[in-house]
Amino acid sequence: MALQWQLVGLDYRVVILLVLLGGGLIGVFNALLVEMAQVDAFIATLATGQCIYAITYWVTGGRQLTDTNGARAAYFDALANWSLGPVPGPFVLAVLLGVLLWLVLEYLPVGRYLYAIGANPRAAELTGIKRRRYVFAALIASGVLTGLAGILLSARQAGVAQSNIGPEYLLPALTAAFLGSTTIRPGRVNALGTIVGVFIATIGISGLMQLLPGQFYLEPLFNGLTLVAAITIAALASRRRIARASAPVAAPTGNPDPPPPHPTEADPDAARPVGNPTSPAR
Repeated sequence: MALQWQLVGLDYRVVILLVLLGGGLIGVFNALLVEMAQVDAFIATLATGQCIYAITYWVTGGRQLTDTNGARAAYFDALANWSLGPVPGPFVLAVLLGVLLWLVLEYLPVGRYLYAIGANPRAAELTGIKRRRYVFAALIASGVLTGLAGILLSARQAGVAQSNIGPEYLLPALTAAFLGSTTIRPGRVNALGTIVGVFIATIGISGLMQLLPGQFYLEPLFNGLTLVAAITIAALASRRRIARASAPVAAPTGNPDPPPPHPTEADPDAARPVGNPTSPAR
């Protein structure tokens, strides 16, 4: 949509704003499904993504979009073509966003609230956490970040965009997220671990393609097998962490020091009051 709107004459800055706004609105819709209709968040976002995919096919007619007349702005392409030395710019942005999310989720109260809601929404609500507010905020932020990723992806296409370009990134994204849940914080999905998961998946696929060039089935096969392995390892780590947290505390070993004796047992005279408290003072 970012490219198509520019082809019909919209300024690229307006296009960027519309894409980010659209991502936020999709986040609101997902939050309504999760909170109002009580649909599982994974199912809700997956279904919404497929609906958007269908709308994209409907708008484009399933055809490839090509900017043959140079209608798009050069600054739009520059969003994804800059670099920091030998490091591509989108990679730098992805790492910075990942580190920022990790800091927010690990060291700020909002991160702890989100983890609590994800673990047990009802228990989090009983402790005073405004569950609905944080669910809406998380899904809206997710939608805006998805819109940003779409802008960068469209800017990298050099004026040529396929109508089916999005869904092919779904399985690699899931693989990276679940791989991340086996590294930094075993048993729990985390932002820094997801960055590590992206590195592992990218290096693994690149290595296989160099060892067996031309075997295009290797990428989906690697993603599928890695996803199964990552989910299995993450589930085992999560169960181990829960079992360790719920294990009873062992009684102290050895003979503890006996309590001090009562004053009457140690010295009968020590408990005797001085004088006669019932006799009047002279």
